[in-house]
Amino acid sequence: MSSQRKRDLLISGALAFLFFLGYFLSLIYGPHSAFTIGIFIGFGGLVLGFLLTRSRAAPALPTWRANPYLFALATIAFYLIAKYSSLLLHEWSHSTVAYLLGVLKTTPLDIYYGQDWTLRGISAIDDPVVYPHLMATGNNAAAGMISIAGPLMNVFLAVLALALLFLPGVRRSSLVFFLFFWVALHNIAQVWSYIPLRSVLYDGGDLYYFETAFSLSPWLATFVGTLLLIAAFALLLLSVFPSLCLQLKLTLMEKTALFALAWFTAFVWYGLFPLFFSGAGFFGGRMGILILEIAVGMGMIYLGPWKEE
Repeated sequence: MSSQRKRDLLISGALAFLFFLGYFLSLIYGPHSAFTIGIFIGFGGLVLGFLLTRSRAAPALPTWRANPYLFALATIAFYLIAKYSSLLLHEWSHSTVAYLLGVLKTTPLDIYYGQDWTLRGISAIDDPVVYPHLMATGNNAAAGMISIAGPLMNVFLAVLALALLFLPGVRRSSLVFFLFFWVALHNIAQVWSYIPLRSVLYDGGDLYYFETAFSLSPWLATFVGTLLLIAAFALLLLSVFPSLCLQLKLTLMEKTALFALAWFTAFVWYGLFPLFFSGAGFFGGRMGILILEIAVGMGMIYLGPWKEE
């Protein structure tokens, strides 16, 4: 690898890191000039870097993959498309079932589309159903079916994306292969944010209302769901990801960066962060789940093929 390409990889990686750092901090703490500047410098720098280096693309690879700046921009685009499409489909599933059951009187897509045009505001998408009211008025079955519709949509999307990732036709297109990797990751991780965390710790949320409405033990979903989710993560990160690396001809630096982003998304953003908003202490069940979350995440790092050149 030439020194010029190494320099482009380092600069594009630093700019992408700056973008994601500003993005996640904006989601956690809300709008702040420092976070916004980081996002704009990261994204703008990648666009400028691509415009200045587009003639350097390696002939053996498609332009979107060969140019490090364009590849970073594609990663950002696919990441956000996968994240927000899974979130919208999750909430639309709630509202559609509510509409079909006569609970929602407007339209199937009538959901709460966030608070404002900040990143944190846009991400505050939610369905309008008031589950405690439904259950208090004796509509337990409706509450249960509406509440489980969202997580079931994520399960469906995760299974569909994983299945598509093994189709030769999908793998022949590096763009499609890359996009469905992020679709699978976000949807598996969304379910991971429910099981095991919210299936046993939250006195509220989709799984809680479903289990309460139908008088189900939370430990059944927790035990079976956790095993299936660990298997799904292993399939995606330990089987699909190495094939993706070969298809895209990623360098060790690029593999490490992509694996780190995927790992952070699954095991920190969707996994650990919700623990801090569960409203419980760090002992008892919460500590046990914290240990489980860390153990699974560290296991993926230990077994991950990203270390191989």
